[in-house]
Amino acid sequence: MVTFSMLRFPTIEGAIEMETTLTDLQELHLLDIQEAAILVWSPGAKCPKTQRQHSLAEQSTLIDRFWDDFFELVLPLSPSGNTSGAAARERQGKFADCGISHEFIQETRNKVTEGCSALFLLTHNAASVKMMKALKGQTVEIIMINLSTTQVEDLQATFGI
Repeated sequence: MVTFSMLRFPTIEGAIEMETTLTDLQELHLLDIQEAAILVWSPGAKCPKTQRQHSLAEQSTLIDRFWDDFFELVLPLSPSGNTSGAAARERQGKFADCGISHEFIQETRNKVTEGCSALFLLTHNAASVKMMKALKGQTVEIIMINLSTTQVEDLQATFGI
């Protein structure tokens, strides 16, 4: 089973600090991260900065188009200008077909606000339990959805190499 997660931190440093913890878990083979991206929305900035985290996702299965399309849907003020109308519905449909629901995207959109950071992860094999232990005592909001093998294959076919 694969889990797509959004970990939202109330500070701009939170996601970056958590990256170190997750790297340690990955090195100990306690966590299998397939994809990772960080979002940081500095106070006063018009929109957040996003960056794919190659250091966490050594065995990347998706191309940058996945993250570009995902953040275009989630961020109301993305640098490239949020697509509206038919193009947005088509993009939304691509994600829904792969198991990433409109509700997940909408909830993420509502939680990503100025002054916060977020870590987006695609993890394998019940990583959520290990990740929860690593998060104990931290201020973090988590949204997770589990994706079936078929949905992961659809993600790879839609956005993959």
